[in-house]
Amino acid sequence: MQTTEDLHKLLYTEGEKQRRKVLGDVHVDKSTKKDVSDFARAGVELVTEVAWGTIWTRPGLEAKQRSLVVMSVLSALGKQTELASHVKGALNNGWTEDELKEIFMQIMLQCGMPKGMECFRTADAAIKEWRIEHGKE
Repeated sequence: MQTTEDLHKLLYTEGEKQRRKVLGDVHVDKSTKKDVSDFARAGVELVTEVAWGTIWTRPGLEAKQRSLVVMSVLSALGKQTELASHVKGALNNGWTEDELKEIFMQIMLQCGMPKGMECFRTADAAIKEWRIEHGKE
């Protein structure tokens, strides 16, 4: 019989796999090991277990669709650091740069021009970084 601790470990392991698939090894290694204090590690583990291990692994939506939802919410909330990571993840999940441009135009319309322009700048920088990381620049 599995214990609660076993279930937490399983969700964390599956979450880390999914997170690596979407955001890439470099990002996950940096955000889970290199740049995390002992204090902040509890939050990182919770995000990995719950968001990535429970939600991102559910059936019903493909990773590409989940990326759209996440980018939209992060844009509306003004969470630019997380948005940059998820723009790269969206490219990893199959969104094209032209599709992302259309997504951010819609976000601009719904969230307002100043917030939308900030999101465009964040996405543009993230796309440039992604191209370099993937040898496309």
